Amino acid sequence: MKNFLVLYLFLSITSFSFSQTPCLGGSGNIVATGYSTTNDGYYQQCVGGEIVFSCEDVVLPDGGTVSNIDWYANGSLQPSQPNQSLTISYENPQLLEISANVISSEGCFFALELDMPVAFLTYPEPEFGDANIGCLGGELQIDVNADAFQLEPVSFYAADHPLFVPDYFVISEIPIVVQGNVLETITDCNSLQNVFINMEHSFVGDLLIWLTCPNGATVDLLLNNGSLNINFGIPVDIENSPDEIGIGFDYFWDMNADTEITISAFPGLTTVPSGSYLPNESFCELIGCPINGTWTLSFLDWVSWDDGHVFSSGLSFDSGYNGSSYDYTQSAFNQFTWTSEEFELSNQTISESSVQSNEVITGGVTYSYTNPAGCTGTAEKQLELIHLPLGLTLSEDFVYDSSQDNFVTAQIAIEGQQNYFVQRSWSPSQSVLNQYALSTEVLPITEDTWITFTASIPEYIGCSVSDSILVSLPDNGIMLTVFHDANENGIYDEGENTIPFFPIDGDALGMLYTSSQGTILTSLDEATSFEINVDASNWELTTPSFIEVDETEWSGYALQYFFGVKPTANLSVSVDVALSAITPLCNSTSYAQASIFNSGNYFPGGELVITIDSLYTFVSSTPEPSAIAGSVITFQVAPLTFNQQFAVAMQLQNPAETSFGQITNHLIEGYYTISEGVMSTVQDADSLQLEIVCAYDPNNKLTHTGTGAENFIDPNTDLEYTINFQNIGNAPATTVTLTDEISELLNIESLQPIAWSHDFVLSVNENIATFVFEDIQLLGVEQNEAESHGFVRFKIKQQPNLAPATVIENIAEIVFDNNEAIITNTAINTIITPIGIAQLEKNMLSVFPNPTADVVYWNNADYRLVKIVNALGKVVALRPSNQNSYNMSSLPSGIYLLQFESSQGEIVRKQVSKK
Repeated sequence: MKNFLVLYLFLSITSFSFSQTPCLGGSGNIVATGYSTTNDGYYQQCVGGEIVFSCEDVVLPDGGTVSNIDWYANGSLQPSQPNQSLTISYENPQLLEISANVISSEGCFFALELDMPVAFLTYPEPEFGDANIGCLGGELQIDVNADAFQLEPVSFYAADHPLFVPDYFVISEIPIVVQGNVLETITDCNSLQNVFINMEHSFVGDLLIWLTCPNGATVDLLLNNGSLNINFGIPVDIENSPDEIGIGFDYFWDMNADTEITISAFPGLTTVPSGSYLPNESFCELIGCPINGTWTLSFLDWVSWDDGHVFSSGLSFDSGYNGSSYDYTQSAFNQFTWTSEEFELSNQTISESSVQSNEVITGGVTYSYTNPAGCTGTAEKQLELIHLPLGLTLSEDFVYDSSQDNFVTAQIAIEGQQNYFVQRSWSPSQSVLNQYALSTEVLPITEDTWITFTASIPEYIGCSVSDSILVSLPDNGIMLTVFHDANENGIYDEGENTIPFFPIDGDALGMLYTSSQGTILTSLDEATSFEINVDASNWELTTPSFIEVDETEWSGYALQYFFGVKPTANLSVSVDVALSAITPLCNSTSYAQASIFNSGNYFPGGELVITIDSLYTFVSSTPEPSAIAGSVITFQVAPLTFNQQFAVAMQLQNPAETSFGQITNHLIEGYYTISEGVMSTVQDADSLQLEIVCAYDPNNKLTHTGTGAENFIDPNTDLEYTINFQNIGNAPATTVTLTDEISELLNIESLQPIAWSHDFVLSVNENIATFVFEDIQLLGVEQNEAESHGFVRFKIKQQPNLAPATVIENIAEIVFDNNEAIITNTAINTIITPIGIAQLEKNMLSVFPNPTADVVYWNNADYRLVKIVNALGKVVALRPSNQNSYNMSSLPSGIYLLQFESSQGEIVRKQVSKK
């Protein structure tokens, strides 16, 4: 019989104008146009849209040309269309399976296929509030639900392949798992849309294919018929050949198909064409089957001499899908146009000017939209606007005077005992929303400010009324701006930089510092003139220092004056690096800042190199490092202008409690660029030595200079201090004020900020330095721990030639808004001669052996052991020894902190590991 088939195939090739043999080596692609691609990998269109398919990059091995293309969509042969392309329109989401039989003019053919899950976007609906009611006297925002667009996917479920279908009464099975389908059971004959199989098999006449649903019900797709001498796909006709794999065609069993696989269906053909076919038994037999579960495709070959392979298979259901997995929102690309005959609409807002007050207005709002797939449509919404009058009474305009208690008062007139909200907003502060019947606020300002009070009713969208008052600076207010006069023409030109935190001697104005923007706001009181001076060793004024004020120029606003300066010395690099906000608290996170501050008159850019202790773990930073090598992290620094800071925010993971008492060391070094790829020597360095603790006060004062517990320093050494603060509450702090009473042993005029977490205003009055962080909006630790921290760091000179044993003490107060002041610890430095420091270091305390099994010893008889603390912070021994040794054998194994005290009261702590 097989010899007869070969002869019949040969005669068929010579008798028909189209090929019945495969174009071995033929290739090409089906290309689809007229769609968009979603972020879920689906394709999308407008409902009723069209997708055009064509064959591109077709290669025919015999050098022939394409004479025809037979197109199939979901297994159905499509009518011929011009230009050998296929245009498909659809109305429902589905798996669109396209195949093309490319027929060569030289007598061969090959198949191409493309599976496209297609979907459309549902229409959005506008939202106007629960009651669709707005009020006059304000503006009504009209919003579109951002979640309105949902991608509706196809309900297609597939299985893994290939599967070998062997000869002679062996059942082969393919499980197909269906999960998450909304439709629970097969409810009608079309609930199962189709069964898809891509396969090749020689001689269909002895093949049986059936489908079993999760409850065991079955339906026959193909019933063997010994006289059906035709193949599936293009098989390799070798008996029992699992490794000899042919070419599979796509076949669909569909209740809506026109053709059944019978003897008479394919006269003269050797292969069943790709397409859709009626099953041997109706899918109505499956009504009542559960959809979710395991379905099974089974194959049985009854006669020897032939076999085949299944390459892919699947089930498509008409409805029911897990839509939650395919929610698709792309509102940023949704474009809406709003129109209405009743209201003026601008930027999705109904404006107050478009309606008449004291009446109720009902009207329709029509919107048209274009979604990401290019689909357009329109919808209409009815809206009712009502008039609810409110009364708002503000105090009269007033002049702000920082030396007096000026208050802003707003009284809301209560009507109908409504629960009104008062939104108090002013510039430059951010808006604050609180519930008030009476609002009384102290308002620190830096410029003439309009304060707007708004009363609103939550029950109605846009129901509000506003009133404003002007808060003016005193008539004798002045604004000073210090800038680098690069061209030395005495004029503040475009492109010239202001200088932040620049100290000036204002004579009658006192010691002043510019803000982070290079400005100073102050008052002349009764004076009509003033003079400023700068540090002549480093800077020279290019503008007049003496100003005679014309009182007629004042009109309720501060007068502005610009002062140009230029460096007096040759260009030189002078920088201050700082490593701040690394905490010693175990099992926590440090939100550290590394910075470099240009305290000279030139910095061409360079590098910050930070070495963190190996007990800490680097997590991330902003900006990102240029290099990381173990615990060494490097950052590139751009050129810095005068008094400019470059800062890096880092997140570090602190050590666990097992490191309790250990001393950790962190180092930062600053370099500048000499030439491309060449760095200078270290220009400045800063280090932190922290003892790991498991309890920690985040509001503190640190000195970064000195040796030992007393922070011994040489005479004439510059001191550096950091004031750390943290909002440990559950609401933002609007203003944080740091007050530092500077010791008379220090030169207050030399105070220079070198690192900070947030912008601030610095003022100095006699020996009091005040750092005010206005509108800082410092989040509470319960809101965002990472953004609850802040700090400022500054350096200051000693008074000349202080005597040895002189103790310099420094303490600060921290105030959050109007809360009670937090008093920091006292930072201490002690003056000692260089020889004294060397002797001190020589006499430092050592404890040994470490680790120990029993007795520990220490080398300095001037120290006595006063306390032993375990890793949990519990004191396990008080004043246990007056000797130079202590027996720890009775203590459990673990980490301990031994605290010693010298005869002069110096405290030293040492960590010891007990075995």
